Amino acid sequence: MAEYSRNHARVCEAVHGRLILLSETISESVKSITLQFEERMTHLRELAKHATGKPGKFSHLFRLEGAGKKPQELLPALTLVLREAENSEAKHGKQLEECASFIEKTLLKEYLRPALGNHKSRFDSHIEKQNTLREGLTKLTEESRRRTTTFLKAYHDNETVLHTKRVDLFNSMLAVFEAMQSALKVMKETGAEILRFWEELIGLETKRLEGLKLALILYFERFGDLFAKLGMDATPAKLLKNFTPLGEVQRLLAPAALLSEDDVALLRELFPGTATFGLGEIRAFLVDQTPEVPRDPTLVRKYVVLTKESGMLKSRTEVSALVTVDDFLLVFTQTDPFAALKPAEQIFDLARTTFTPQSDGCSLEVAEKRPGLLFDSTERLVLRFRSPEERTSFLAVRRL
Repeated sequence: MAEYSRNHARVCEAVHGRLILLSETISESVKSITLQFEERMTHLRELAKHATGKPGKFSHLFRLEGAGKKPQELLPALTLVLREAENSEAKHGKQLEECASFIEKTLLKEYLRPALGNHKSRFDSHIEKQNTLREGLTKLTEESRRRTTTFLKAYHDNETVLHTKRVDLFNSMLAVFEAMQSALKVMKETGAEILRFWEELIGLETKRLEGLKLALILYFERFGDLFAKLGMDATPAKLLKNFTPLGEVQRLLAPAALLSEDDVALLRELFPGTATFGLGEIRAFLVDQTPEVPRDPTLVRKYVVLTKESGMLKSRTEVSALVTVDDFLLVFTQTDPFAALKPAEQIFDLARTTFTPQSDGCSLEVAEKRPGLLFDSTERLVLRFRSPEERTSFLAVRRL
C-alpha cells in the first residue's frame, strides 16, 4: 500500500506537471501572438488617423486671404496636386482603418481571444478541482498517520500495562485501514481527474491551434498584396496549410512525451510484455488498480462466521466473531470485517466476560458485567455455531 501510494503520487505529479507546463507554454505563446495583433491594430489606427487628418489640410495652402474677398489661389496647378494627394491619403487612411477593424473583429474577436478565454476557463476549473483533491488527500494521509500512531501506542500499552484501561487493538487497526481506504479513494479520484483533463486538453489545444491557424491564414490572405509589394512571398501561408493541429497536439501530449524513463520503467514492471504505453495502461495504474488492504492476522486468535440470536423472537443474523490477542471478543455485522472496515457492533472484554454453553449443543451465551456510576449492567449475546465442535474450538481459544 505504501509503495503503491508513492508510485501513484510520482506518476500523477510527473504527468500532471508536464501537462500544465505544456499548456501554459502554449497559452503564453498564443497570448504573445494576440498581443502582437493588438499592437498592430493600434498602430494601423494611428496611421489611419494621421493619414486622414483635417479636411483641406493641403488644399488651403498657397492662398491669399482678403477681408470680404474670395481667397486667391496663388499656385492653382500646385493646389490641384495637393488636393489630389489629400484625397489619396484619405482613401489610404480608410483602408488602414478597415485593416485595423479586420484584425479586431475577425482575428481577435472571433479566433484569438476566444481561444484564450475558453481555454483559461476550463484550465482554471481543473486546477481548482485538483487543488481540492490534493488538500483532501493531504488531510486523509495525516489522519492515517495519526490513527497509525494511536494504534501503535495502544499496542505498546496493552503489551506493557496489562491492568490499566485497555484499548481494543483490532478496532484501532480497522480505523487505520479505513483511513487508508479513504485516502486510496481520493488517490483514484485524483488520477481520474488528471486523465480526464489530459483527454480534454487534447481537444482544447487542438481547437485553440485550429483557431490560430485559421486566423493566420486569413491574415496572410488579407495582407498578401502588401507583403508582395514588400518583397515577401506566399511561403508562410503555404506552410500553414501543412500544419495539422490535431497531429501536433497528439504528439506533444502522447504518453511517451509526458512520462520520464523512471515512470516508463515502473509501468514495464506493472505491465510486463507491453511495448508501448497509452492512456489505457496509465488508467489501469492510476484508477483501476486496487492494492490489497493489509491484514494483520497476528491480532486475531480466532475468527468464525456464525449467527447471533436477538430479541424476544430470537431472530437470527449472520455475523462474524473475533477473539483478539489482547483478550477482546468482537462481534461484527459483516462476515468479513477486513473488507467492510466498520467498527465492531459489540465488544466484550474477556477479563469480565462469562461463557455459558446452551443445552442445544451449538449455542453459547456471552455475558459481560460492566460497572457503572450507580448500577452495574450486563451486556448479553447468544451466539449459535454451526456444530458443537466449532463451539468447543471457540471456547478453547480464550484465556482462562
